[in-house]
Amino acid sequence: MFPFLRAVYYIPIQQAFGYDNIQMGVLTSGLGGLSLLAYFPGAGLLISFNAMAWHLRLKSRVHAGQDQAR
Repeated sequence: MFPFLRAVYYIPIQQAFGYDNIQMGVLTSGLGGLSLLAYFPGAGLLISFNAMAWHLRLKSRVHAGQDQAR
């Protein structure tokens, strides 16, 4: 594990919840497994969802709202 991740995430979560290293290992393994399983439906959703078009549409609405406020 990278030292940065250990200092920022691992140790504070371990101290906050009172977990030992085995419990943290199970937690991070579960998170990794969940991430792996979510990758496949997420890729299919990404293919069917044009994120750039939504981003530009939302951006234009935000700018239009700022122009009306002036």
